[in-house]
Amino acid sequence: MAVDSVTHRDLQGIGLFLLGILLTVITCGILGGSVDLLSRKRDTALTIGTSLPELTSSVTLLRATVAAERLFTEQSLLSQEEQAAAYVLPERSPVPRFVRSAQAIVAAIGGGLKIETMTFDKPTGPEQGIRNYPGRIVLRGTYQDVARFLGILGLSGKALIRDVLPATVSRSYLAFIEETSPLALKDAVRFLFTDLLAYAAAPDQMEKQALRDLPANVLPDVRSLLLQGGLSHVRASLSAVAPSIRNAETWPLPLVTVTQLDRDGDRWTVEVTVMGR
Repeated sequence: MAVDSVTHRDLQGIGLFLLGILLTVITCGILGGSVDLLSRKRDTALTIGTSLPELTSSVTLLRATVAAERLFTEQSLLSQEEQAAAYVLPERSPVPRFVRSAQAIVAAIGGGLKIETMTFDKPTGPEQGIRNYPGRIVLRGTYQDVARFLGILGLSGKALIRDVLPATVSRSYLAFIEETSPLALKDAVRFLFTDLLAYAAAPDQMEKQALRDLPANVLPDVRSLLLQGGLSHVRASLSAVAPSIRNAETWPLPLVTVTQLDRDGDRWTVEVTVMGR
């Protein structure tokens, strides 16, 4: 009876001992897992801490690169603007070139529109370096054809897209591009320096190329900004006749203002002032 009692106590002790070992193993496993998790979190935190300065530097570098490209593109295209200015305000008399341009525009419009006479008086000035050449154009044609002719004259002195858009619109356009898609800023600047006649000949293609990297959800807003800013007028007045005018090599027009318009049936007298230096 005593032997059985001792054996039972021994078994009880062995069981408790094995249970202690098992609990110890489980505890070690839990602690090991916690140490591993903490280690991984620490490594992640170190990685993030190391990467944040690099990411900040990358963003700064990107902004600097975009700004540099924008400045370089604007400067490299200024020569194109200067060349256009030589045609807009020529040092020689602008009258011969304007006459050829007006003839080319009327021929491109067609529809029975004709120039009856075109005369110019002696220039006045110069005032602040500008000479004024007053002239008179007598046209025969419909209201629609004459309106198109006058609409094209309204684009005189405007050689590039940036000349048509108000400065506020150009700034809003570039700011919008820089905010939504900074890598497209170079194309956006180049678009503003696009030849106006080239744009008028293929406006959809030009806009698609300039806006190709923008998110689809912002495209309508950007196009609306540009069209309302003045490009819709270019499309309506110039697109249909742009190829013919380009072939005549008379663009951009010298700077001209319409000072008076009189109508007698299908006969229209347009008083103009062409400017030169």
